Amino acid sequence: MIGSILAALFIFLLPGLTLVNALFPRKGELNEELDLLYRFTYGLGLSVVIVILIGMLLGDVLTSMTGQGYFVGINIWLALVAVTVSFFLLGWYRGAYSWLRYIHPTLDRSEEAEEGPRGDDEREEVKKLQELWKEQSLLKKKIKKTEKKMEAGSKEMREHYEEKKEELQERLEEVEKRLKELEKEREEKF
Repeated sequence: MIGSILAALFIFLLPGLTLVNALFPRKGELNEELDLLYRFTYGLGLSVVIVILIGMLLGDVLTSMTGQGYFVGINIWLALVAVTVSFFLLGWYRGAYSWLRYIHPTLDRSEEAEEGPRGDDEREEVKKLQELWKEQSLLKKKIKKTEKKMEAGSKEMREHYEEKKEELQERLEEVEKRLKELEKEREEKF
């Protein structure tokens, strides 16, 4: 039973998931809202690909080179564990596993740990900048959606969406102005 669960994890999840974490170590890098889902689905697909490549390597390539096959259970396990551990270490080196700080603080290689302790003021500034960048992005998306609705709607609907678009553009200008002010303040500090 336990062997079957381990086999399923190593065949269908762990090699691909560790590879995804090694390639995209920061949270939200694949998708801001559905990052975990993207990591999981990419992990499933890449795991199957990795298993197939290992099988081809052990079964065909090495057989033709040496005349004997290496496609046996222990070799497959060793290859999958080695690949998974390698990808895990690469992901850790790139800062994907910030939860390791709970084991020991020196294991945390995330950006936050590398930057060292910051003052509360600087954290607040960075948080404000991030919120403004996010709001700017959302406003731009809303403006594009509003423009599409204006094109498709009737005259009355176009007028309604035109007013909404103007409101959104005004808010976007305010956000961009505030962003420039904050960025200028940060530049003056450094």
